Amino acid sequence: GLLSKYREAFQSQFPGKRIIGISWRGGHWNRQKSVKSIDFEQIARTKKSDEVYISLQYGDTSLERHINTKSNLGVKFITGLDFKRDIEHWFALACACDEIFSVSTALVHFSGAAGVKTKILLSDFKGPFIWGEREGKSIIYESAFTYKKSRNESIEDFLNRAKNG
Repeated sequence: GLLSKYREAFQSQFPGKRIIGISWRGGHWNRQKSVKSIDFEQIARTKKSDEVYISLQYGDTSLERHINTKSNLGVKFITGLDFKRDIEHWFALACACDEIFSVSTALVHFSGAAGVKTKILLSDFKGPFIWGEREGKSIIYESAFTYKKSRNESIEDFLNRAKNG
């Protein structure tokens, strides 16, 4: 099926690398967007040398693709799929990853429910109530962990703490 296809493709294209699915923007309303968004370039710069970042961000990613090329960030973007329309491919890609590193969006619900190791980045210490008041093991998904940015923490320190957590 699709999952096997994507796992095999990742293994052949990126042998010996950990595959990390990333997403940096979520929410529909302005308040949600402010809580559920982190700058693409800041997330991309957390990638370690033994990892490959695969964009699982839905919607228009043309700006991020340009930044990725211009700054040589090395994030891999999947072409030819619309993740909102081709949801079965998006889900299979997420399940083929070793880990998901993402803001709170539909992706973390899919990956968490599927048992994929998922790090949920909550850039606002209040964050969506469904993740609970404290960071740590998700109260919803066994394989998911929440990371909440504290008020005095820089975004770089927050992302590195989550990355290494």
